[in-house]
Amino acid sequence: MHPKLVKAIARVQGLNDQREYAALIGMLREILELPDATPTDLAITHETLAAAYERKGDLGAARRSLIAVTDEPGSLAKVSVDRIWLKRASLSYRIGDYRDAITSVETWHKRVTEPSAMSYQILALSHLGEGERQEALRYAQKSANVSEKAGDIPPASIRRLLGQVAP
Repeated sequence: MHPKLVKAIARVQGLNDQREYAALIGMLREILELPDATPTDLAITHETLAAAYERKGDLGAARRSLIAVTDEPGSLAKVSVDRIWLKRASLSYRIGDYRDAITSVETWHKRVTEPSAMSYQILALSHLGEGERQEALRYAQKSANVSEKAGDIPPASIRRLLGQVAP
């Protein structure tokens, strides 16, 4: 891992000030321009940049950083980005880009052996956001099934969708 990236990741720990996030974001953006950064360095930098933007409250910039990892042609495609697809789906849902959230979860499902309750929850709520109630109910039931199989209580949003909790 590039030494500048190691230093930037170390700085993420304990940040609580908007100015500190701005400095970290600047440092990470510099790493993206390094000619000797490896594809792994670039993927980790984008992922760390997305987390910094998210903590700063800029969900759009966070999502763009994850898109750079998942959609950038060339060297980044060689890096395993499984977990990034689910993060991208979550951010897309939160900013109201339901179609991208659905596509991102579907891509993640192709890359993992056991989809999570959260992935089905994102699908359910995103389909609901797109006005596709039947699909939303189908994925809500899958989310509930995975949660219950793990011994967990399904999230309230899923229970509401399935009519198990008053809205």
